Amino acid sequence: MTSDPRPSIVCPECGSESWHPKDVEEGYCGRCSWWTGDPLLYAAWKAEREPAGLLEDHYGEVGQKSASTTAP
Repeated sequence: MTSDPRPSIVCPECGSESWHPKDVEEGYCGRCSWWTGDPLLYAAWKAEREPAGLLEDHYGEVGQKSASTTAP
């Protein structure tokens, strides 16, 4: 977390930080495209992704890559 005085949210999944007021208010992570700041929604989202092997993020840093995101 930075020393920026504005309220922010740090995603527990990818570590991305957002200062957007709506992201902070709703607990939304734009990088993960989910409400990871809401403990109940985050737990359900993570439980759904674990069995499918999708815990890596969509940038290939943590999870399963789809055929459409891999280079030929």
